[in-house]
Amino acid sequence: MIQRIAAIGDIHACYEELEELYNKLCWVSLDEIWHLGDVCDRGPHSGKTIEFCRKHNIKGVKGNHDESIINHWDRMLRGSTPTQNADKRKTLTEIVQADVDYLKDLPYLHIFHDINTVLVHGGLWPKMPLYAQPTSVCRLQMIHPHYPGKTMWWGNNASLMFEGAKSEEELVKDGWIRWYKAYDHEQHIVFGHSTFAQPMIWQNPGYGKTIGVDTGSSFGGCLTACIMDNSGKPWFISVKNKKLYYPSASRAFMEG
Repeated sequence: MIQRIAAIGDIHACYEELEELYNKLCWVSLDEIWHLGDVCDRGPHSGKTIEFCRKHNIKGVKGNHDESIINHWDRMLRGSTPTQNADKRKTLTEIVQADVDYLKDLPYLHIFHDINTVLVHGGLWPKMPLYAQPTSVCRLQMIHPHYPGKTMWWGNNASLMFEGAKSEEELVKDGWIRWYKAYDHEQHIVFGHSTFAQPMIWQNPGYGKTIGVDTGSSFGGCLTACIMDNSGKPWFISVKNKKLYYPSASRAFMEG
């Protein structure tokens, strides 16, 4: 029976910070330690980070970066031209087949029935059973009631991220909404993918909490673990990034 777990937000190859956080978590009475996806890319040590997770039995759910690296690896094995993305090229040089196998085995979501908690990288589609959730849960952020299955990025500076992208204010005017504001599942949900300056807790009336724990690891923020048990009251342990590993205009802001 699972009584207490830790769910670590997006690690993004921050091996030293993961090791430090893990050592802190070892002082907590835990049944399992999980991560919320995006274990690789952007930070300095993708290979060492995945190896650490494998060695210490840190389980996880699949993130969009993990999915991308799997696809690039498989294409590379088939003889396709390597990606021109410098960050992903670096990751591909650091990992081995066992690391890719670990990423491939990650589920898109995981349910802890004993503590009424779901782990997912991006988010969940409302009004949809958990067993029917599509693979797009690994990149879910903003949703629209008229475009089921389609997602959009959100954030104050979304227009800076991609050419032609709209800001969150513009998207809201068009009927888009952050997925967790339409959340209608009874379970608590712990998610990553969307970056906050500090852990975010959103409570919908009559339902469980949605808890965002991507606190900007690799972007000069923190690597954060959310501790969950059957009390439904999350608490957090964080370690500060040792440096800014991935300066990027697309992550020049953090919510919260």
